[in-house]
Amino acid sequence: MRYPFKVISTLAVAVVVALGVAACGSSSSSSSTTGGGSTGGEESSSGGTTRKVALELAEQTGCPFCIAIQHGAEAAAKEEGVELAVTSPTKVDTTAQVSQLSSVLATKPEMLILEPLDANALIAPVNQFKQAGIPTIMVDTTVNDPSLPLSVITSNNKTGGELAAEQLSELTGAKGQVMYLGYTPGASTTDQRQEGFDEKLKAYPGLEQVQPQYSPDEPTEAAAKVQATLQANPELKGIFASDELVAIGAANALKAAGKVGKVKVVAFDGAPDEVEALENGTFNTLIVQKAYEMGQEAVRQAAAYLNEGTKPPKETNPEYVVATKKNLNSPEIQKYLYPER
Repeated sequence: MRYPFKVISTLAVAVVVALGVAACGSSSSSSSTTGGGSTGGEESSSGGTTRKVALELAEQTGCPFCIAIQHGAEAAAKEEGVELAVTSPTKVDTTAQVSQLSSVLATKPEMLILEPLDANALIAPVNQFKQAGIPTIMVDTTVNDPSLPLSVITSNNKTGGELAAEQLSELTGAKGQVMYLGYTPGASTTDQRQEGFDEKLKAYPGLEQVQPQYSPDEPTEAAAKVQATLQANPELKGIFASDELVAIGAANALKAAGKVGKVKVVAFDGAPDEVEALENGTFNTLIVQKAYEMGQEAVRQAAAYLNEGTKPPKETNPEYVVATKKNLNSPEIQKYLYPER
């Protein structure tokens, strides 16, 4: 995902939760509804029960990853006859998401599917759903209380980092200097990607890792970090950029330095700007999460649980898709790339 999840202090969590409870229904949001169109739990026109499920995303505009989750969820809702109400903050804002969940709770859905923006701040709101008898399925990440989610559907981010090391080894002939470029430490998703990358690099003694660089999802700052690394290490052979915005920063730095094609890049995710960079040769490989499948699976699990009492696995880990310029136009790759809207 382009927005890794940040850990905030205990005091900040308390303030955020207090604001969320006090501001029920006051936050800005965007929303859509798909499915049977009747109130959850009521009889549908076909005689079956239309289940009412709420999907709360990190964002619905400006986040291709989130939009892919939404598209998958909407497709499954039509298949399963589920009434799906989709909401999100208008921008990536933990306080707004906490507040918005109070409004979602007031609509009395039978299930919550949540892409939480913060592993700590979302504990109290999710617990409110639990106390109201509404289970929660987490997508992409989870909260720091394993007792709360009914299930978690997420990529194995450590495996993703290992895969990045393997790809970079192939691209560089397993020789030379490489660097890790990622989100500021403290975000579990990207931290795990770096952990997997670091561990897997040990299998390639010909690869030397230079000082890792970090940026708070700001392409300009990420570009500056890459430019400084290139100056200090002019023989740099490869970069692993572990989320979309730092990857775009790396692309800009390589263009400015005349290093496109000379420095191999493995980037995480499959947003439109990353696909463009792959097509023009700035990037060599994209490690794409199956965001569409995450949304699809979440709704299917919700429907099975509500309709049949089938308890889902505690964790589901969709595999990755490795996209290159050679296979980019194949249907198997295209269906997992993230949409613009």
